[in-house]
Amino acid sequence: MFRKIFKISKMDQNKTIYNFTQDSDGTWTMAGVWVIDDFPHEECRAQSQKLQINNDTYMYLRFLNYLNRVGTRVSVIVFFNSLTQECPMDLTVRLLNIDPSKNQEKTTHAIYSSTALRSYIDFNVRWSELTEGSGYIDLKTGRLRIEFLFRHTLRPYEMPLQSLTAPPAIAPAPRPLPIDDAKAKYGVVGINTTGGDECLNAILLMLYSIPYFRNLVYKINTFGYEGTQNRALPLQKLFAALQTSKKAVSSEEFVKISRWQNEHVIMTHVSEAFTTILSAIRDHIDRSKFNELFQIGMKKVIRCPDINYESVKNQDVEVLEIKINQKKPQTLIQYLTSFSSNPEKIEEYIVNGQGAHTAFLSNEIASFPYIVFVILERFNIDETGTICQKLVDDLKIPLSINFNMIIPENIPTKPETWDLQSVLVHSGSAENGRFHANIRQGHDSDRWLEFRSYEVSEIPNNVAINSTDSVALLYTIRSKIPLLFNPCDAVNIPLHVSHPPPTPNEPPYLITLVTIDNYKQATLRGEVGCGLVGSHQFPAQRGSIVGRFIDVIASHLKISNTERILLWQVSQEGQLVSPVDVNSLIETVINIQNPVLFLQIAPESGNYLLRENEAVVFLKFYWKHAPYPLQFICSDRVILNDPVSSLYSTIASSLKVQETVPLIPLIEKSDYSASLLDQSASFSNEGIKNGDCIIFECPIEIPDFRPHFDFGKQLPAIRQAPQFPQYFGQDISDDVLFVDLTIEPDENGNDIQVVPDSVELFYDIRYHLAIIGISVNGSTDPPQSYFRIPLSYPFDELEHRISYDLGMAPHMNFYEPTDDGKQSSTIIDRNIHNSLKYFLMKLPSLTKRPITIYVQEVINE
Repeated sequence: MFRKIFKISKMDQNKTIYNFTQDSDGTWTMAGVWVIDDFPHEECRAQSQKLQINNDTYMYLRFLNYLNRVGTRVSVIVFFNSLTQECPMDLTVRLLNIDPSKNQEKTTHAIYSSTALRSYIDFNVRWSELTEGSGYIDLKTGRLRIEFLFRHTLRPYEMPLQSLTAPPAIAPAPRPLPIDDAKAKYGVVGINTTGGDECLNAILLMLYSIPYFRNLVYKINTFGYEGTQNRALPLQKLFAALQTSKKAVSSEEFVKISRWQNEHVIMTHVSEAFTTILSAIRDHIDRSKFNELFQIGMKKVIRCPDINYESVKNQDVEVLEIKINQKKPQTLIQYLTSFSSNPEKIEEYIVNGQGAHTAFLSNEIASFPYIVFVILERFNIDETGTICQKLVDDLKIPLSINFNMIIPENIPTKPETWDLQSVLVHSGSAENGRFHANIRQGHDSDRWLEFRSYEVSEIPNNVAINSTDSVALLYTIRSKIPLLFNPCDAVNIPLHVSHPPPTPNEPPYLITLVTIDNYKQATLRGEVGCGLVGSHQFPAQRGSIVGRFIDVIASHLKISNTERILLWQVSQEGQLVSPVDVNSLIETVINIQNPVLFLQIAPESGNYLLRENEAVVFLKFYWKHAPYPLQFICSDRVILNDPVSSLYSTIASSLKVQETVPLIPLIEKSDYSASLLDQSASFSNEGIKNGDCIIFECPIEIPDFRPHFDFGKQLPAIRQAPQFPQYFGQDISDDVLFVDLTIEPDENGNDIQVVPDSVELFYDIRYHLAIIGISVNGSTDPPQSYFRIPLSYPFDELEHRISYDLGMAPHMNFYEPTDDGKQSSTIIDRNIHNSLKYFLMKLPSLTKRPITIYVQEVINE
């Protein structure tokens, strides 16, 4: 060990006396006092001279009020001049007072590097307090004294590239062994932080500390999803690593797949990070459990007191955002109690039918979840609109709170207590700050741990509850402690997470599975398109065998016996090709451009396989006053040598109609067309195959016919995919599908305008069509133009055709159609719907008469 002391004389109204002590293992300590002579109070800043470390590196201190306001706190900034490698340091800075009990001391940890050469240390003293008589300024000399102690430790695992050809003038080689003993000391580890991931990693640790949340994450079924963009799987891996690793872990995979953007504006950084984590699991766990954990029941209320008007809209949120008021500092409880009591005034609010009135907008909370995440909005833009600043006002943070106290009295609640579980802290300024988490060691413990990147240390209670730098608080409800903090041991980690397979070099195929249920729930309107629209989609790893994919299917569909699962290869036209061998490579049984397989799940017992001369057919029935032109009835197994008329008994028994009712059989094809069948010919002679659909059309009225649709008996384990394509605009020309029905020749050959009174005049059961009449917004006259369109005709095409044929504006809004032809008040959201089909399907009159569609021209000034 050797010691070198630098004694610096007065320079630029500053004097710094310090010593530099270095041990042979690579650690060094710098301690000293910086004396600011004739303290320049009006300049709001002072700077020390260089504190030399070696020939190439030095430090210096700057004492300032970086907001330049007398009411805000003061800071010391520690600067390095240059670094080529990481330099971790513990910093203690003390603002000395004549009364030692009033000394201001701050301790922090920083990792300096070529891209992070400074750190801010904020004191709990205001710039306005640095006056004569406060004790900080010497009355005789006008001096202000700052004492500092910097301790530096070099660690090889932090700087893997540290290899010096020659040792620096002062600092020797680093110590050979790393120190990462948080697991041994506290039973936890941190997350290695790089770049702008600090905030995300800190919130990950805060949520990980709640065993119930961790267990819900583990229960998400991610088996087989390696190499996909599934965000729950890397979150599971991260939590498993935090639970089992002996050293700090990396969140790189989760950060990458979650598309976390570390350049988020600092004002929304915390909310974006919290949302990023929740969005990874929101759609994968039981929605009711998710809402119990995180959903804050909130209502947006608009009131006009002069006319006793009130409008209430539910607007549930997952975070409670509290805006810090610098001009009127308050405690957290005061901010909460005023959350709903200070409505925003709206000078002119238009009430439908009652004109403009003065209104008041407020957010009212109706319920709180088990976990309440409170964001303290300390960042805002200054009055110039160019600089983001941080509000460092003290905020009294309670260890326990009853959030129900801010719920309106008209909503029944019971007293509950939420306890502070963790705190997210931002030290430094808005431009150069760092995030870390302070987390309680258990729900009933007074011990707190501070997580700064990979380093974990125990801190006292008053330090953990940071009143000036805290930016988010996480509270947990006390009545649910047995649920929230029930231990989640490593045995809860899924096997494919704790022992993951090798990461694939290429992303897997996402294979669509079509099942019988997809077909059962479909009606004529193309609910299931061309047999290639299924209800399940699972990943299949490239180069793996079908048996591995079946394991994935069984896991997600909760089928214990994989032998019950049978997959069939499907052609591009939706035709069944052949059963798939479980030992085949997945690439050999799918169309890579459109991977689809037909899934059959055999019953647990019994022989349900088809014989050689059998087939399964699906039946649809049409009658004159049907609510829909064609309706799926059931499926049936037929003997291919039997006549088509043998199905008449199935129709009669399923629909409870007389067998004497005349029926016309047709075979439905994949292009919406239907061909007449010879009822006396056999199924084989008519080319009927396994999985085909047969339509039975009844040409007469059936009095008081109210069918009860039976989906038939359990089908055999071999079925073919449905074969009914959606309309995509390329199979059938507009000339056929889009016809203006208002102009027809009279007996003299002149064109006259004809308004159809019955869709049956124009309806062709072999196409999925509708008759619509076009009326302009607000019109009370009947439509003057009628068109025949496919139900799924895209809005863009419909808009173009209406504009061209009727001379209207090129862009228009469409109102939701009604069954009685009256105009509704709701404009269709074209970001959600791309055609009228969803709305037309719900109208009983669709096949009885034309449907009036109201449009509103959009005219750009």
